Amino acid sequence: MHAFIPRKKSCIVILKLEKDNRIFRRFTMEKTMRDLLGAVKDPAREIPRMKTGESIYRNQNGEIIIFLSISDKKGRSIVVNGTGTSFKQAAEKAAAFYHSHHSRSMQPVHLKLDLVTSVKTKGNLPVHTANLAYKRRTDGLVLNGMWEAAFLPEEVDAYGMIENKKLKRERMFRAAENRFQLHNTHLLKMLTVEDEFELAYFRTQAYFIDETGVMPLFRGHRVYRELTEGILRYAIKLPKNHYFMHSVNKDGRFLYSYDPAVGTAARGYNILRHAGTLYAMLETYECFPEEKLMKEAKKALHFLLSKVVPLSEKEDSVKVLVDKDIVKLGGNGLTIVALAKYTDVTGDEQYLPLMRSMAEWTLQTQDEKGNFSVHKQKFSTGEVSPFVSSYYPGEAMLALTRLYEVDPQEKWLDACEKQAEYLIHTRDKEETKETIEHDHWLLYALADLHEERGGEDYLNHALFIARAITASQREKREGVDPEWAGSFEMKGIPRSTPTACRSEGLGAACRLALRNGLNEEAEIFFEAMKKGILFQLQMQLRPESVMYYDYKDLCLGALHESLTSYELRNDYTQHNVSSFISCYYLMQEEFYQ
Repeated sequence: MHAFIPRKKSCIVILKLEKDNRIFRRFTMEKTMRDLLGAVKDPAREIPRMKTGESIYRNQNGEIIIFLSISDKKGRSIVVNGTGTSFKQAAEKAAAFYHSHHSRSMQPVHLKLDLVTSVKTKGNLPVHTANLAYKRRTDGLVLNGMWEAAFLPEEVDAYGMIENKKLKRERMFRAAENRFQLHNTHLLKMLTVEDEFELAYFRTQAYFIDETGVMPLFRGHRVYRELTEGILRYAIKLPKNHYFMHSVNKDGRFLYSYDPAVGTAARGYNILRHAGTLYAMLETYECFPEEKLMKEAKKALHFLLSKVVPLSEKEDSVKVLVDKDIVKLGGNGLTIVALAKYTDVTGDEQYLPLMRSMAEWTLQTQDEKGNFSVHKQKFSTGEVSPFVSSYYPGEAMLALTRLYEVDPQEKWLDACEKQAEYLIHTRDKEETKETIEHDHWLLYALADLHEERGGEDYLNHALFIARAITASQREKREGVDPEWAGSFEMKGIPRSTPTACRSEGLGAACRLALRNGLNEEAEIFFEAMKKGILFQLQMQLRPESVMYYDYKDLCLGALHESLTSYELRNDYTQHNVSSFISCYYLMQEEFYQ
Protein backbone atom coordinates (compact mmCIF):
# COMPACT_ATOMS: atom_id res chain seq x y z
CA MET A 1 0.00 0.00 0.00
CA HIS A 2 1.37 3.37 -1.01
CA ALA A 3 1.28 6.59 0.95
CA PHE A 4 -1.89 8.64 0.96
CA ILE A 5 -1.58 11.78 -1.14
CA PRO A 6 -3.91 14.46 0.25
CA ARG A 7 -5.90 16.83 -1.89
CA LYS A 8 -4.91 20.46 -1.72
CA LYS A 9 -6.90 22.30 0.95
CA SER A 10 -7.66 25.20 -1.41
CA CYS A 11 -9.33 22.76 -3.82
CA ILE A 12 -11.59 21.45 -1.04
CA VAL A 13 -12.59 24.99 -0.02
CA ILE A 14 -13.45 25.99 -3.60
CA LEU A 15 -15.52 22.86 -4.14
CA LYS A 16 -17.37 23.44 -0.87
CA LEU A 17 -18.17 27.05 -1.77
CA GLU A 18 -19.43 26.01 -5.20
CA LYS A 19 -21.59 23.36 -3.59
CA ASP A 20 -23.01 25.77 -0.99
CA ASN A 21 -23.86 28.31 -3.72
CA ARG A 22 -25.80 25.72 -5.71
CA ILE A 23 -27.48 23.74 -2.98
CA PHE A 24 -30.75 25.72 -2.61
CA ARG A 25 -31.34 26.00 -6.37
CA ARG A 26 -30.52 22.32 -6.79
CA PHE A 27 -32.96 21.25 -4.08
CA THR A 28 -35.75 23.33 -5.65
CA MET A 29 -35.19 21.88 -9.14
CA GLU A 30 -34.96 18.35 -7.72
CA LYS A 31 -38.47 18.64 -6.26
CA THR A 32 -39.86 20.30 -9.38
CA MET A 33 -38.50 17.62 -11.71
CA ARG A 34 -39.67 14.76 -9.49
CA ASP A 35 -43.16 16.27 -9.30
CA LEU A 36 -43.16 16.87 -13.03
CA LEU A 37 -42.14 13.27 -13.81
CA GLY A 38 -44.87 12.09 -11.44
CA ALA A 39 -47.45 14.22 -13.30
CA VAL A 40 -46.30 12.78 -16.64
CA LYS A 41 -46.72 9.25 -15.30
CA ASP A 42 -50.08 9.98 -13.67
CA PRO A 43 -52.43 12.62 -15.18
CA ALA A 44 -54.18 12.90 -11.81
CA ARG A 45 -51.03 14.39 -10.28
CA GLU A 46 -50.78 18.17 -10.19
CA ILE A 47 -48.19 19.99 -12.29
CA PRO A 48 -45.76 21.85 -9.99
CA ARG A 49 -45.13 25.58 -10.01
CA MET A 50 -41.66 26.92 -10.71
CA LYS A 51 -40.04 30.36 -10.88
CA THR A 52 -38.40 30.59 -14.29
CA GLY A 53 -36.26 33.71 -13.79
CA GLU A 54 -35.45 36.56 -16.13
CA SER A 55 -33.25 34.57 -18.51
CA ILE A 56 -36.23 32.68 -19.95
CA TYR A 57 -37.54 33.80 -23.37
CA ARG A 58 -41.08 35.14 -23.67
CA ASN A 59 -42.91 35.59 -26.96
CA GLN A 60 -44.95 38.61 -28.05
CA ASN A 61 -47.83 37.36 -25.87
CA GLY A 62 -45.62 37.20 -22.80
CA GLU A 63 -45.62 33.40 -22.86
CA ILE A 64 -42.74 31.06 -22.07
CA ILE A 65 -42.10 27.96 -24.19
CA ILE A 66 -41.12 24.60 -22.73
CA PHE A 67 -40.39 21.14 -24.10
CA LEU A 68 -40.84 17.81 -22.31
CA SER A 69 -38.87 14.84 -23.65
CA ILE A 70 -40.42 11.68 -22.21
CA SER A 71 -38.56 8.40 -22.49
CA ASP A 72 -39.00 4.75 -21.66
CA LYS A 73 -36.21 2.17 -21.97
CA LYS A 74 -37.10 1.26 -25.55
CA GLY A 75 -37.46 3.62 -28.51
CA ARG A 76 -36.89 7.29 -29.22
CA SER A 77 -38.36 9.81 -26.81
CA ILE A 78 -41.72 11.44 -27.20
CA VAL A 79 -41.31 15.23 -27.35
CA VAL A 80 -44.14 17.63 -26.57
CA ASN A 81 -44.15 21.36 -26.01
CA GLY A 82 -46.37 23.92 -24.36
CA THR A 83 -46.68 27.67 -23.98
CA GLY A 84 -48.11 29.74 -21.16
CA THR A 85 -47.68 32.87 -19.11
CA SER A 86 -46.34 30.68 -16.29
CA PHE A 87 -44.31 27.51 -16.10
CA LYS A 88 -47.27 25.65 -14.61
CA GLN A 89 -49.57 26.67 -17.46
CA ALA A 90 -47.03 25.76 -20.17
CA ALA A 91 -46.26 22.41 -18.50
CA GLU A 92 -49.97 21.61 -18.12
CA LYS A 93 -50.50 22.11 -21.86
CA ALA A 94 -47.50 19.94 -22.75
CA ALA A 95 -48.50 17.17 -20.32
CA ALA A 96 -52.15 17.26 -21.45
CA PHE A 97 -51.09 16.86 -25.09
CA TYR A 98 -48.89 13.91 -24.12
CA HIS A 99 -51.65 12.21 -22.10
CA SER A 100 -54.16 12.56 -24.94
CA HIS A 101 -51.91 10.95 -27.55
CA HIS A 102 -49.40 8.54 -25.98
CA SER A 103 -49.63 4.77 -26.03
CA ARG A 104 -50.92 3.35 -22.76
CA SER A 105 -48.18 0.74 -22.84
CA MET A 106 -45.46 3.39 -22.53
CA GLN A 107 -43.88 3.54 -19.08
CA PRO A 108 -41.92 6.82 -18.67
CA VAL A 109 -38.69 6.43 -16.73
CA HIS A 110 -36.71 9.49 -17.82
CA LEU A 111 -37.77 13.09 -18.30
CA LYS A 112 -35.94 16.04 -19.81
CA LEU A 113 -37.20 19.61 -19.44
CA ASP A 114 -36.09 22.33 -21.84
CA LEU A 115 -36.90 25.99 -21.17
CA VAL A 116 -36.43 28.21 -24.23
CA THR A 117 -34.01 31.03 -23.41
CA SER A 118 -33.58 32.77 -26.78
CA VAL A 119 -34.91 32.79 -30.35
CA LYS A 120 -33.09 34.20 -33.37
CA THR A 121 -34.77 34.44 -36.80
CA LYS A 122 -32.56 33.60 -39.78
CA GLY A 123 -35.10 34.50 -42.51
CA ASN A 124 -36.38 32.53 -45.49
CA LEU A 125 -34.01 29.83 -46.72
CA PRO A 126 -34.33 27.43 -49.68
CA VAL A 127 -34.46 23.83 -48.47
CA HIS A 128 -32.14 22.22 -51.02
CA THR A 129 -29.46 24.88 -51.38
CA ALA A 130 -29.32 26.48 -47.94
CA ASN A 131 -25.82 26.61 -46.43
CA LEU A 132 -26.69 26.57 -42.73
CA ALA A 133 -24.36 28.23 -40.24
CA TYR A 134 -25.56 26.04 -37.41
CA LYS A 135 -24.01 25.44 -33.98
CA ARG A 136 -24.39 21.77 -33.15
CA ARG A 137 -25.73 20.74 -29.74
CA THR A 138 -26.58 24.39 -29.04
CA ASP A 139 -29.15 25.53 -31.62
CA GLY A 140 -32.62 24.09 -32.03
CA LEU A 141 -34.66 24.70 -35.18
CA VAL A 142 -38.06 26.37 -35.63
CA LEU A 143 -39.68 26.16 -39.07
CA ASN A 144 -42.13 28.84 -40.24
CA GLY A 145 -42.66 30.04 -36.69
CA MET A 146 -44.48 26.79 -35.79
CA TRP A 147 -43.48 25.43 -32.39
CA GLU A 148 -45.07 22.14 -33.46
CA ALA A 149 -42.24 22.13 -36.01
CA ALA A 150 -39.50 23.02 -33.54
CA PHE A 151 -36.75 20.50 -32.91
CA LEU A 152 -34.39 20.48 -29.93
CA PRO A 153 -30.62 20.61 -30.55
CA GLU A 154 -30.28 16.97 -29.47
CA GLU A 155 -33.10 15.94 -31.83
CA VAL A 156 -31.41 17.69 -34.75
CA ASP A 157 -28.28 15.62 -34.10
CA ALA A 158 -29.97 12.35 -33.17
CA TYR A 159 -32.11 12.29 -36.31
CA GLY A 160 -29.37 13.68 -38.55
CA MET A 161 -31.59 16.56 -39.67
CA ILE A 162 -28.66 18.62 -40.97
CA GLU A 163 -26.11 16.98 -43.23
CA ASN A 164 -23.42 18.86 -45.10
CA LYS A 165 -25.05 22.09 -43.85
CA LYS A 166 -28.36 21.23 -45.54
CA LEU A 167 -31.73 20.24 -44.07
CA LYS A 168 -32.86 16.62 -44.47
CA ARG A 169 -36.64 16.86 -44.52
CA GLU A 170 -37.27 13.11 -44.47
CA ARG A 171 -35.50 12.93 -41.10
CA MET A 172 -37.59 15.79 -39.72
CA PHE A 173 -40.63 13.81 -40.83
CA ARG A 174 -39.52 10.89 -38.66
CA ALA A 175 -39.08 13.17 -35.66
CA ALA A 176 -42.58 14.58 -36.24
CA GLU A 177 -43.92 11.06 -35.76
CA ASN A 178 -42.54 11.04 -32.20
CA ARG A 179 -44.30 14.33 -31.56
CA PHE A 180 -47.76 13.01 -32.47
CA GLN A 181 -47.79 15.43 -35.41
CA LEU A 182 -48.59 13.13 -38.33
CA HIS A 183 -52.20 14.33 -38.21
CA ASN A 184 -51.02 17.93 -38.69
CA THR A 185 -51.73 18.49 -42.41
CA HIS A 186 -50.07 21.90 -42.47
CA LEU A 187 -46.87 20.50 -40.95
CA LEU A 188 -46.81 17.47 -43.25
CA LYS A 189 -47.26 19.65 -46.33
CA MET A 190 -44.45 21.89 -45.16
CA LEU A 191 -42.09 18.92 -44.66
CA THR A 192 -42.87 17.32 -48.02
CA VAL A 193 -43.87 20.03 -50.50
CA GLU A 194 -42.53 23.45 -49.54
CA ASP A 195 -39.20 24.47 -51.07
CA GLU A 196 -38.50 27.27 -48.63
CA PHE A 197 -38.72 27.68 -44.87
CA GLU A 198 -38.63 30.63 -42.57
CA LEU A 199 -35.96 29.39 -40.22
CA ALA A 200 -35.24 30.43 -36.65
CA TYR A 201 -32.76 29.07 -34.12
CA PHE A 202 -33.55 28.73 -30.45
CA ARG A 203 -31.56 27.81 -27.36
CA THR A 204 -32.65 26.24 -24.10
CA GLN A 205 -31.81 25.62 -20.49
CA ALA A 206 -32.20 21.88 -19.87
CA TYR A 207 -32.67 19.57 -16.87
CA PHE A 208 -32.85 15.79 -16.75
CA ILE A 209 -34.07 13.27 -14.19
CA ASP A 210 -33.37 9.55 -13.95
CA GLU A 211 -32.78 7.03 -11.18
CA THR A 212 -29.52 8.77 -10.21
CA GLY A 213 -31.24 12.12 -9.59
CA VAL A 214 -31.73 15.49 -11.25
CA MET A 215 -29.01 17.28 -13.15
CA PRO A 216 -28.67 20.38 -15.33
CA LEU A 217 -27.36 19.63 -18.81
CA PHE A 218 -24.81 21.54 -20.87
CA ARG A 219 -25.10 21.01 -24.63
CA GLY A 220 -27.06 17.84 -23.98
CA HIS A 221 -24.77 16.14 -21.46
CA ARG A 222 -24.19 16.23 -17.73
CA VAL A 223 -21.13 18.00 -16.39
CA TYR A 224 -19.07 16.83 -13.45
CA ARG A 225 -16.92 19.33 -11.56
CA GLU A 226 -15.08 16.66 -9.59
CA LEU A 227 -14.34 13.03 -10.38
CA THR A 228 -15.39 10.54 -7.71
CA GLU A 229 -15.25 6.80 -7.25
CA GLY A 230 -19.05 6.63 -7.65
CA ILE A 231 -18.97 8.48 -10.97
CA LEU A 232 -16.32 6.09 -12.30
CA ARG A 233 -18.21 3.05 -11.04
CA TYR A 234 -21.28 4.19 -12.98
CA ALA A 235 -19.15 4.95 -16.08
CA ILE A 236 -17.76 1.39 -16.04
CA LYS A 237 -21.00 -0.42 -15.25
CA LEU A 238 -22.98 1.35 -17.96
CA PRO A 239 -21.09 -0.27 -20.88
CA LYS A 240 -20.83 -3.51 -18.90
CA ASN A 241 -24.61 -3.73 -18.71
CA HIS A 242 -25.39 -2.35 -22.16
CA TYR A 243 -22.81 -1.68 -24.89
CA PHE A 244 -20.62 -4.73 -24.28
CA MET A 245 -23.72 -6.94 -24.02
CA HIS A 246 -25.08 -5.82 -27.38
CA SER A 247 -22.02 -5.14 -29.55
CA VAL A 248 -20.91 -8.76 -30.16
CA ASN A 249 -22.78 -10.75 -32.83
CA LYS A 250 -23.37 -14.51 -32.80
CA ASP A 251 -20.09 -15.11 -34.67
CA GLY A 252 -18.09 -13.14 -32.09
CA ARG A 253 -17.46 -10.04 -34.22
CA PHE A 254 -17.90 -6.62 -32.65
CA LEU A 255 -20.10 -4.04 -34.27
CA TYR A 256 -17.08 -2.13 -35.50
CA SER A 257 -18.58 1.27 -36.29
CA TYR A 258 -22.15 2.49 -35.82
CA ASP A 259 -23.96 5.75 -36.55
CA PRO A 260 -26.76 6.00 -33.97
CA ALA A 261 -28.52 8.85 -35.79
CA VAL A 262 -29.34 6.88 -38.93
CA GLY A 263 -28.81 3.39 -37.50
CA THR A 264 -26.17 2.29 -40.01
CA ALA A 265 -23.09 0.13 -39.41
CA ALA A 266 -19.79 0.40 -41.30
CA ARG A 267 -18.68 -2.62 -43.32
CA GLY A 268 -14.98 -2.42 -42.52
CA TYR A 269 -13.25 -4.24 -39.68
CA ASN A 270 -9.99 -4.01 -37.75
CA ILE A 271 -8.79 -7.11 -35.93
CA LEU A 272 -6.31 -5.15 -33.78
CA ARG A 273 -9.17 -3.11 -32.37
CA HIS A 274 -11.10 -6.33 -31.85
CA ALA A 275 -8.28 -7.64 -29.65
CA GLY A 276 -8.08 -4.36 -27.74
CA THR A 277 -11.83 -4.23 -27.16
CA LEU A 278 -11.79 -7.82 -25.90
CA TYR A 279 -9.06 -6.81 -23.44
CA ALA A 280 -11.23 -3.93 -22.16
CA MET A 281 -14.18 -6.31 -21.74
CA LEU A 282 -12.02 -8.66 -19.69
CA GLU A 283 -10.77 -5.75 -17.59
CA THR A 284 -14.41 -4.82 -16.96
CA TYR A 285 -15.19 -8.41 -15.98
CA GLU A 286 -12.25 -8.39 -13.57
CA CYS A 287 -13.57 -5.17 -12.03
CA PHE A 288 -17.25 -6.23 -11.87
CA PRO A 289 -17.55 -9.98 -12.55
CA GLU A 290 -20.71 -11.12 -14.31
CA GLU A 291 -21.13 -14.35 -16.26
CA LYS A 292 -23.23 -12.72 -19.00
CA LEU A 293 -20.32 -10.44 -19.77
CA MET A 294 -17.86 -13.35 -19.81
CA LYS A 295 -20.15 -15.20 -22.21
CA GLU A 296 -19.96 -12.30 -24.67
CA ALA A 297 -16.20 -12.00 -24.14
CA LYS A 298 -15.70 -15.69 -24.92
CA LYS A 299 -17.59 -15.29 -28.19
CA ALA A 300 -15.26 -12.42 -29.13
CA LEU A 301 -12.26 -14.50 -27.98
CA HIS A 302 -13.19 -17.44 -30.21
CA PHE A 303 -13.55 -15.15 -33.22
CA LEU A 304 -10.10 -13.72 -32.51
CA LEU A 305 -8.61 -17.21 -32.24
CA SER A 306 -10.11 -18.13 -35.60
CA LYS A 307 -7.64 -15.65 -37.12
CA VAL A 308 -4.57 -17.26 -35.50
CA VAL A 309 -2.81 -19.77 -37.76
CA PRO A 310 0.68 -21.34 -38.21
CA LEU A 311 3.09 -19.09 -40.09
CA SER A 312 4.25 -22.02 -42.25
CA GLU A 313 3.46 -25.68 -42.86
CA LYS A 314 6.34 -26.82 -40.68
CA GLU A 315 5.30 -28.88 -37.68
CA ASP A 316 7.04 -26.56 -35.21
CA SER A 317 5.90 -23.35 -36.91
CA VAL A 318 5.11 -20.35 -34.75
CA LYS A 319 1.57 -19.01 -34.85
CA VAL A 320 0.48 -15.52 -35.84
CA LEU A 321 -2.65 -13.42 -36.13
CA VAL A 322 -3.61 -13.08 -39.79
CA ASP A 323 -6.19 -10.72 -41.19
CA LYS A 324 -6.64 -10.00 -44.90
CA ASP A 325 -3.40 -11.89 -45.61
CA ILE A 326 -1.42 -9.57 -43.31
CA VAL A 327 0.52 -10.27 -40.11
CA LYS A 328 1.15 -7.26 -37.85
CA LEU A 329 3.44 -6.91 -34.86
CA GLY A 330 0.75 -4.91 -33.05
CA GLY A 331 -2.00 -7.39 -33.82
CA ASN A 332 0.06 -10.29 -32.53
CA GLY A 333 0.91 -8.27 -29.44
CA LEU A 334 -2.63 -7.22 -28.55
CA THR A 335 -3.87 -10.78 -29.04
CA ILE A 336 -1.35 -11.97 -26.44
CA VAL A 337 -2.37 -9.09 -24.12
CA ALA A 338 -6.02 -10.15 -24.36
CA LEU A 339 -5.24 -13.86 -23.89
CA ALA A 340 -3.01 -13.11 -20.89
CA LYS A 341 -5.80 -11.09 -19.28
CA TYR A 342 -8.24 -13.95 -19.90
CA THR A 343 -5.80 -16.39 -18.32
CA ASP A 344 -5.26 -14.10 -15.35
CA VAL A 345 -8.93 -13.42 -14.56
CA THR A 346 -10.23 -16.96 -15.16
CA GLY A 347 -7.28 -19.16 -14.14
CA ASP A 348 -7.81 -21.08 -17.40
CA GLU A 349 -4.33 -21.85 -18.78
CA GLN A 350 -5.37 -23.59 -22.01
CA TYR A 351 -4.04 -20.75 -24.18
CA LEU A 352 -0.53 -20.65 -22.70
CA PRO A 353 1.01 -22.77 -25.52
CA LEU A 354 -0.61 -20.51 -28.11
CA MET A 355 0.68 -17.35 -26.42
CA ARG A 356 4.19 -18.81 -26.23
CA SER A 357 4.09 -19.62 -29.94
CA MET A 358 2.91 -16.13 -30.89
CA ALA A 359 5.55 -14.56 -28.63
CA GLU A 360 8.25 -16.67 -30.32
CA TRP A 361 7.34 -15.02 -33.64
CA THR A 362 7.87 -11.63 -31.98
CA LEU A 363 11.29 -12.73 -30.75
CA GLN A 364 12.18 -13.94 -34.27
CA THR A 365 11.57 -10.41 -35.63
CA GLN A 366 14.11 -8.88 -33.24
CA ASP A 367 17.26 -7.64 -34.97
CA GLU A 368 20.79 -7.25 -33.62
CA LYS A 369 19.96 -3.76 -32.32
CA GLY A 370 17.14 -5.17 -30.20
CA ASN A 371 14.38 -3.72 -32.37
CA PHE A 372 11.32 -5.74 -33.38
CA SER A 373 11.95 -4.89 -37.02
CA VAL A 374 8.99 -6.57 -38.76
CA HIS A 375 5.90 -4.48 -38.23
CA LYS A 376 3.87 -5.72 -41.18
CA GLN A 377 4.29 -8.84 -43.28
CA LYS A 378 2.30 -10.47 -46.07
CA PHE A 379 1.27 -13.90 -44.81
CA SER A 380 1.04 -15.73 -48.16
CA THR A 381 4.46 -14.66 -49.46
CA GLY A 382 6.40 -13.68 -46.35
CA GLU A 383 7.18 -10.30 -47.92
CA VAL A 384 8.03 -7.71 -45.24
CA SER A 385 6.49 -4.28 -45.67
CA PRO A 386 8.54 -1.12 -45.01
CA PHE A 387 5.61 0.14 -42.90
CA VAL A 388 6.59 1.17 -39.37
CA SER A 389 4.16 1.98 -36.56
CA SER A 390 5.16 4.10 -33.57
CA TYR A 391 2.85 2.09 -31.34
CA TYR A 392 3.57 -1.53 -32.34
CA PRO A 393 6.80 -1.85 -30.31
CA GLY A 394 5.00 -0.80 -27.13
CA GLU A 395 2.18 -3.25 -27.85
CA ALA A 396 4.70 -6.05 -28.43
CA MET A 397 6.59 -5.18 -25.24
CA LEU A 398 3.37 -5.15 -23.23
CA ALA A 399 2.50 -8.56 -24.67
CA LEU A 400 5.80 -9.95 -23.38
CA THR A 401 5.48 -8.45 -19.89
CA ARG A 402 1.88 -9.66 -19.56
CA LEU A 403 2.84 -13.11 -20.83
CA TYR A 404 5.63 -13.18 -18.24
CA GLU A 405 3.02 -12.63 -15.50
CA VAL A 406 1.25 -15.89 -16.41
CA ASP A 407 4.30 -17.71 -17.86
CA PRO A 408 7.41 -16.50 -15.97
CA GLN A 409 10.14 -17.34 -18.47
CA GLU A 410 12.99 -14.85 -18.38
CA LYS A 411 13.40 -14.81 -22.16
CA TRP A 412 10.21 -12.77 -22.50
CA LEU A 413 11.63 -10.00 -20.33
CA ASP A 414 15.08 -10.32 -21.92
CA ALA A 415 13.61 -9.55 -25.34
CA CYS A 416 11.51 -6.77 -23.87
CA GLU A 417 14.57 -5.15 -22.32
CA LYS A 418 16.44 -5.21 -25.62
CA GLN A 419 13.55 -3.47 -27.36
CA ALA A 420 13.30 -0.91 -24.54
CA GLU A 421 17.02 -0.14 -24.81
CA TYR A 422 16.67 0.41 -28.55
CA LEU A 423 13.66 2.70 -28.16
CA ILE A 424 15.22 4.80 -25.40
CA HIS A 425 18.77 5.13 -26.71
CA THR A 426 18.23 5.03 -30.47
CA ARG A 427 14.70 5.75 -31.68
CA ASP A 428 13.80 8.35 -29.04
CA LYS A 429 17.30 9.65 -28.34
CA GLU A 430 16.74 13.08 -29.94
CA GLU A 431 13.08 13.48 -28.99
CA THR A 432 11.98 16.46 -26.91
CA LYS A 433 8.99 17.15 -24.71
CA GLU A 434 7.27 18.63 -27.76
CA THR A 435 8.05 15.76 -30.15
CA ILE A 436 7.97 12.55 -28.07
CA GLU A 437 5.11 10.20 -28.94
CA HIS A 438 2.42 10.06 -26.25
CA ASP A 439 2.52 6.25 -26.31
CA HIS A 440 0.29 4.71 -23.66
CA TRP A 441 1.20 1.14 -24.70
CA LEU A 442 4.86 1.90 -24.08
CA LEU A 443 4.05 3.47 -20.71
CA TYR A 444 2.15 0.33 -19.70
CA ALA A 445 5.09 -1.83 -20.80
CA LEU A 446 7.81 0.28 -19.16
CA ALA A 447 5.88 0.30 -15.87
CA ASP A 448 5.59 -3.50 -16.02
CA LEU A 449 9.21 -3.96 -17.06
CA HIS A 450 10.54 -1.69 -14.32
CA GLU A 451 8.52 -3.55 -11.71
CA GLU A 452 10.16 -6.84 -12.73
CA ARG A 453 13.68 -5.76 -13.65
CA GLY A 454 14.23 -2.28 -12.25
CA GLY A 455 16.37 0.04 -14.36
CA GLU A 456 16.68 3.82 -14.14
CA ASP A 457 16.40 4.17 -17.92
CA TYR A 458 12.91 2.64 -17.92
CA LEU A 459 11.76 4.85 -15.06
CA ASN A 460 13.20 8.03 -16.53
CA HIS A 461 11.84 7.44 -20.03
CA ALA A 462 8.37 6.71 -18.71
CA LEU A 463 8.45 9.87 -16.58
CA PHE A 464 9.68 11.83 -19.63
CA ILE A 465 6.69 10.69 -21.70
CA ALA A 466 4.20 11.29 -18.86
CA ARG A 467 5.57 14.80 -18.24
CA ALA A 468 5.19 15.57 -21.94
CA ILE A 469 1.57 14.43 -21.78
CA THR A 470 0.72 16.58 -18.75
CA ALA A 471 2.44 19.60 -20.33
CA SER A 472 0.11 19.35 -23.34
CA GLN A 473 -3.13 19.30 -21.33
CA ARG A 474 -5.62 22.10 -21.86
CA GLU A 475 -6.69 23.96 -18.75
CA LYS A 476 -9.98 25.71 -18.15
CA ARG A 477 -9.47 29.37 -18.97
CA GLU A 478 -11.26 32.37 -20.39
CA GLY A 479 -11.61 32.38 -24.16
CA VAL A 480 -11.38 28.59 -24.48
CA ASP A 481 -14.47 26.44 -24.96
CA PRO A 482 -15.28 25.03 -21.49
CA GLU A 483 -15.87 21.57 -22.97
CA TRP A 484 -12.24 21.39 -24.14
CA ALA A 485 -10.78 21.61 -20.63
CA GLY A 486 -8.90 18.44 -19.69
CA SER A 487 -8.21 17.40 -23.27
CA PHE A 488 -4.75 17.49 -24.78
CA GLU A 489 -3.33 19.45 -27.67
CA MET A 490 -4.21 17.67 -30.92
CA LYS A 491 -5.29 18.56 -34.42
CA GLY A 492 -8.85 19.83 -34.73
CA ILE A 493 -11.62 19.37 -32.19
CA PRO A 494 -10.38 17.23 -29.26
CA ARG A 495 -11.50 13.62 -29.39
CA SER A 496 -12.37 11.09 -26.73
CA THR A 497 -9.96 8.30 -27.69
CA PRO A 498 -6.65 10.20 -28.00
CA THR A 499 -7.50 11.74 -24.64
CA ALA A 500 -8.35 8.34 -23.15
CA CYS A 501 -5.07 6.84 -24.37
CA ARG A 502 -3.16 9.59 -22.61
CA SER A 503 -5.24 9.02 -19.47
CA GLU A 504 -4.31 5.32 -19.63
CA GLY A 505 -0.65 6.22 -19.95
CA LEU A 506 -0.83 8.63 -17.03
CA GLY A 507 -2.39 5.90 -14.89
CA ALA A 508 0.56 3.59 -15.61
CA ALA A 509 3.05 6.41 -14.94
CA CYS A 510 1.27 7.29 -11.69
CA ARG A 511 1.67 3.73 -10.38
CA LEU A 512 5.30 3.67 -11.48
CA ALA A 513 6.00 6.96 -9.70
CA LEU A 514 4.31 5.74 -6.51
CA ARG A 515 6.34 2.54 -6.46
CA ASN A 516 9.49 4.66 -6.56
CA GLY A 517 8.45 7.09 -3.83
CA LEU A 518 7.81 9.97 -6.27
CA ASN A 519 4.58 11.00 -4.58
CA GLU A 520 4.46 14.58 -5.82
CA GLU A 521 5.02 13.45 -9.39
CA ALA A 522 2.38 10.76 -8.96
CA GLU A 523 -0.12 13.37 -7.77
CA ILE A 524 0.55 15.52 -10.85
CA PHE A 525 -0.07 12.56 -13.16
CA PHE A 526 -3.18 11.53 -11.23
CA GLU A 527 -4.71 15.01 -11.30
CA ALA A 528 -4.05 15.27 -15.06
CA MET A 529 -5.63 11.84 -15.54
CA LYS A 530 -8.76 12.89 -13.66
CA LYS A 531 -9.07 16.09 -15.71
CA GLY A 532 -8.73 14.04 -18.88
CA ILE A 533 -11.47 11.66 -17.78
CA LEU A 534 -13.80 14.54 -16.90
CA PHE A 535 -13.38 15.64 -20.52
CA GLN A 536 -13.97 12.10 -21.79
CA LEU A 537 -17.16 11.64 -19.77
CA GLN A 538 -18.82 14.36 -21.85
CA MET A 539 -18.81 11.86 -24.73
CA GLN A 540 -20.14 8.83 -22.89
CA LEU A 541 -23.70 8.09 -23.94
CA ARG A 542 -25.84 8.25 -20.82
CA PRO A 543 -29.64 7.97 -20.48
CA GLU A 544 -30.03 11.68 -21.24
CA SER A 545 -27.96 11.42 -24.43
CA VAL A 546 -29.64 8.30 -25.86
CA MET A 547 -33.19 9.62 -25.35
CA TYR A 548 -33.58 10.35 -29.06
CA TYR A 549 -31.95 7.14 -30.38
CA ASP A 550 -33.58 3.88 -31.42
CA TYR A 551 -31.15 1.21 -30.19
CA LYS A 552 -30.58 2.49 -26.67
CA ASP A 553 -29.10 -0.68 -25.20
CA LEU A 554 -26.33 -0.73 -27.78
CA CYS A 555 -25.55 2.96 -27.31
CA LEU A 556 -25.64 3.20 -23.52
CA GLY A 557 -22.16 3.40 -22.04
CA ALA A 558 -20.42 3.68 -25.41
CA LEU A 559 -18.28 6.70 -26.17
CA HIS A 560 -18.54 8.63 -29.40
CA GLU A 561 -15.62 9.98 -31.35
CA SER A 562 -15.61 13.66 -30.40
CA LEU A 563 -17.71 16.56 -29.23
CA THR A 564 -19.16 16.88 -32.74
CA SER A 565 -18.90 13.34 -34.17
CA TYR A 566 -21.30 10.69 -32.86
CA GLU A 567 -19.68 7.69 -34.52
CA LEU A 568 -19.46 4.75 -32.12
CA ARG A 569 -16.44 2.55 -32.83
CA ASN A 570 -15.39 -0.33 -30.64
CA ASP A 571 -11.92 1.06 -29.87
CA TYR A 572 -13.39 4.41 -28.77
CA THR A 573 -15.19 2.64 -25.94
CA GLN A 574 -12.25 0.28 -25.35
CA HIS A 575 -9.69 2.96 -24.49
CA ASN A 576 -12.08 5.10 -22.50
CA VAL A 577 -13.30 2.20 -20.37
CA SER A 578 -9.70 1.07 -19.75
CA SER A 579 -8.84 4.56 -18.53
CA PHE A 580 -11.92 4.62 -16.26
CA ILE A 581 -10.93 1.28 -14.72
CA SER A 582 -7.33 2.37 -14.19
CA CYS A 583 -8.44 5.54 -12.40
CA TYR A 584 -11.06 3.64 -10.40
CA TYR A 585 -8.39 1.28 -9.05
CA LEU A 586 -6.06 4.19 -8.27
CA MET A 587 -8.78 5.86 -6.22
CA GLN A 588 -9.37 2.68 -4.29
CA GLU A 589 -5.86 1.35 -3.87
CA GLU A 590 -3.45 4.26 -3.87
CA PHE A 591 -4.96 7.58 -2.98
CA TYR A 592 -8.02 7.09 -0.84
CA GLN A 593 -7.07 4.43 1.67
